[in-house]
Amino acid sequence: MSGAKQKVNRRALIGRALAAVATTVGLASIAASCTGEATTAEVRSLERTGEIALICLGAPDSGQVLRPLSDCTSTIYDSPNDFGPDGTVPHLYALVTLEQRGEVAMIDLSTEERNVLDQEPSTPGETPLPVGALPTSIVATEKGTAVFVTSADVRLPGIYALPGNQIRPCEVDPVRCEEPIPTISTWPACRLDDVPGELVIVTDAPVGDTVRPSCAAPTEFIPFDTSGPKVGDIDAEGLGRQKLYVTLPNKGTLAVIDAQTLLSAPAGSFDPCVIEAEVPLSAIAPEVSSAEFAIAPGVDDSCAVPETPTVRATTDYVATPSGVALAEDRLYMGDLTAPIIHVVDVTDACDPQELGGLAPVSFEDPSRVVITSKIAVSPEVSPSLKRFLYAIDVMDKSIMVFDVTTGVGDVLPLRHANPEINPLQPPDRVRFAAAPMDIAVVLRDSPRTAGNGIAPFGTLCDPRADAVVCTSTSQTCDLGTLYRNSPDFEDGAGPFEMRGVFAMVALGSGQIAAIDVEDYDQPCRGPMESPPNCSSIGVGGLEATGEPSCGVVIPNTPRAGTYILTNEDVGRHVPGVLTFPVLSLDDGTVVSVGLHMSAGEKTMLVVGGDTIETLDNGSVVDDQGVRNTLEFRLQDPRVHQVDQEWSITYQGALPAFQNERGDLQLASVDRQLVDESAGFCDGGVQSELAVRAQLEAQGLSGAALDAGAIRFADRLHVAQELPIQESTYWQSAACGFEQCRATFGDEEDPAKTRDLRIIEAFDDRLDLAAPEGVTDELFECCFPTLVAYEVRPGDEWIITGAASGFMHNTIADPVTGVCRPSCDPRLALRKSRVRMDEQFVNALFELKIAFTSDGTAVPLQRDMAFQFTSQGSFIPLRGVLTNDDRPFVQPQALLYSRATDDLLISDGGLEGLLIAPGDLNGDLAQFF
Repeated sequence: MSGAKQKVNRRALIGRALAAVATTVGLASIAASCTGEATTAEVRSLERTGEIALICLGAPDSGQVLRPLSDCTSTIYDSPNDFGPDGTVPHLYALVTLEQRGEVAMIDLSTEERNVLDQEPSTPGETPLPVGALPTSIVATEKGTAVFVTSADVRLPGIYALPGNQIRPCEVDPVRCEEPIPTISTWPACRLDDVPGELVIVTDAPVGDTVRPSCAAPTEFIPFDTSGPKVGDIDAEGLGRQKLYVTLPNKGTLAVIDAQTLLSAPAGSFDPCVIEAEVPLSAIAPEVSSAEFAIAPGVDDSCAVPETPTVRATTDYVATPSGVALAEDRLYMGDLTAPIIHVVDVTDACDPQELGGLAPVSFEDPSRVVITSKIAVSPEVSPSLKRFLYAIDVMDKSIMVFDVTTGVGDVLPLRHANPEINPLQPPDRVRFAAAPMDIAVVLRDSPRTAGNGIAPFGTLCDPRADAVVCTSTSQTCDLGTLYRNSPDFEDGAGPFEMRGVFAMVALGSGQIAAIDVEDYDQPCRGPMESPPNCSSIGVGGLEATGEPSCGVVIPNTPRAGTYILTNEDVGRHVPGVLTFPVLSLDDGTVVSVGLHMSAGEKTMLVVGGDTIETLDNGSVVDDQGVRNTLEFRLQDPRVHQVDQEWSITYQGALPAFQNERGDLQLASVDRQLVDESAGFCDGGVQSELAVRAQLEAQGLSGAALDAGAIRFADRLHVAQELPIQESTYWQSAACGFEQCRATFGDEEDPAKTRDLRIIEAFDDRLDLAAPEGVTDELFECCFPTLVAYEVRPGDEWIITGAASGFMHNTIADPVTGVCRPSCDPRLALRKSRVRMDEQFVNALFELKIAFTSDGTAVPLQRDMAFQFTSQGSFIPLRGVLTNDDRPFVQPQALLYSRATDDLLISDGGLEGLLIAPGDLNGDLAQFF
């Protein structure tokens, strides 16, 4: 049955797929073939769907045809003409533009069969409502009086008005049986002087029981019918005089048209639209000071201050309005050519005034011109008295967040509160692998009852141990306790409950992503013993989920699709290791004594399916002896992006310089390796002078400073093969093959003499120390051509991930060009170099490598490595729209229906309209 909603396991679909409901499709009989057997072909009425609007309508003969959206519910009836036992229950309809066909499909969301309403049953498939070519936007009045559709036909651009009482076919509304099948001439319409973009309804507020019928007469008011919605009379909805605000992208303007005037025009009319006001949109981008992006210099010269970037220009743009979003008296518009989000004051709907806009800039690259497409804004101020706007950065495939709470005044995208704990993400965006296509802000709750009362909308979960727990018979209790999670994690505070404000994002990959804005259950998502860096709930004795992170829910970041827990109820979702790390030599020989890695402090480590508490020093001892351990940092679980194989390798080769070749110059005045394309700073090279500056900043001096700088400096390792013994090169060379092999070894057993200490590093060259025990002339004689090389650390281990690579914060100093760690505090934990006997902390791990104290120390050997496989990486909440039968979905528009708590997604291909539950937890309905 088309659109039937079935109850399913609450976890089964999250992050994998939303189960497709069996959908009955229209079939057209085709003439029998010469064998006499009839064949059928599938006819899809909904192809390349676009924008979506909702309308609530009662039974045609009920006397209450036009209904507010709030009257419609998620109740499902048998057929399109079933309006409940007493005929008074309205149906909710989705109106979807069919851009290539110049039509609008009407879908009954309140029935189990024949959902796509057919205006012409005598033809195969379902016939939609005809409108102008290339419909680009569609809106409906709040109480169903009319639907308005823009047409971007370059020959006949305009707006069509569809009376709400005339859009259902004969099978639903018998009155329609006596009338012709709708054509484009059935509707009143008006012609625009340019192609329209987005459309939104703005209300000119009533004054008592009167409205202002025309902006041309600002002091003239007329009474309106206060008895309720009335066919053909938008004013009777009681909200005020409704205006159509339509963007004209080619002109860069916003036009105002009276909705009732258009609806009252004769059917089939197409006179020029009466423009009551037109606002030329500013093409001047908000001025942003480069000081916003400046990094303060360090207290010494051990780090490099990134160059203060040039901010994109403020002028020389053309306004091209894109997506629109309305929040009370403010209308927001994205722009496809100018780096501005327009803000228009619509307090007086007849006299809109553009205010200073928002500045969509990138903190990673302020010089980039950031353009925006779809935007969304919180419909109401959240319980924390905040309102946020979300905008799609077209080129970056990311979402920006702006605080548009009245009085805030900040025009820049919000930056994450603690960006240093996750330096793998941009500081001011939520970035996706797939392009965001549309956004919808969702406000939802599931109020619970206790005794004779019900928890108010927006009640926060209460984890306090001394709170009075509510039961079914409670007369007085702390209502927030109703939302605690159950012991089996099947109910209550968790990833699937989704109570609060969320931004839902339709991705080009055919998925729906969720961003936490304000989660009412956040107080209960975390440790039972709250660490000091958690929220102000307090410490100790919390009745929380027990998730070992205070960052399970972080506002304006991707929502977790799992509990951050590892147990039999929820699976393995705390970052940890598949098995204990193992130390082995380059030839695979396992080293089990003498050298040990630990977390360095008492912690919990997940190994496989077990959660193990370490000793005070971070070690684990079991029947197989002392195990290697480390700590996974959980301030923000999102930093653990993927399960992968890891190596912590002693003097391991930096991965950026594999298969590189350079010009080795030792016999010249300056000893150098020159490779103009290498990007030594980008690859994380650490020179002797860089180490010296760091150690000096830590207080070292004299001989200790000299020794430390030499000890930890990176080495250039010449990996070049010697010319073969038979080469004619040796006939004229000042050195011999055997002499060179004895001095430098070969590729299978290279000698340490191939290492040259790096004194200073630049992006295109390395300044080198003299070879140890070898003359410059012999070195160059043995390696006469461009040399293959590696860069390896001194007395350090490096951490590399199979997917993450080698993480570092080295940049080229913009003044001197030398390679130094960045002074940017956000990047402080982007590091991967571990020194013996020192506690190491980066964004992902905390660990310490040391010799054991039992006298079994082993010598350090190049390429010996601790190896492990991580598990429990962060899984974002996703609703997957594709399956085996529906492999390609191209989301075009996303709309949230609060009345039914559903997300409606249109598809730019062949899949029609898809409907997912508002929490992405349940069946997927499809209409095509």
